Amino acid sequence: MAKVEAKLDVHLEGLGSDHPASQAAMDELLSDLKSVTELEAEEREANSDGSKGVMVELVVSLGAPGSIAGLARIMQLWLGRDMRRSLTVSVRNAGKETVVAIEGDHISADAVVNALRSAVELKD
Repeated sequence: MAKVEAKLDVHLEGLGSDHPASQAAMDELLSDLKSVTELEAEEREANSDGSKGVMVELVVSLGAPGSIAGLARIMQLWLGRDMRRSLTVSVRNAGKETVVAIEGDHISADAVVNALRSAVELKD
């Protein structure tokens, strides 16, 4: 099976990704993801678009059993801590990319699991 990865873009309403509060939110999400045994999460340097500084991506591998459910639960908990938070999830599977936007503090874990499963076409 091809490697399936989800790139998570963290958004904090009204703030840029370089703002300290946005960086802290991203660090918190990474810490939460690393606490789940089924998930392999890491920060990777991304290609620069010509701007100064290094861009960092938050990437999660979705190959292990239970990984989709684990990712959905962490996203649900993380989003529920601050109403200004949202995520854009880009799932890469066999060269194909599917983007899922997740917003809100009262999201359904089942809805997130279903969206991720559809994006990866993976039986978890």
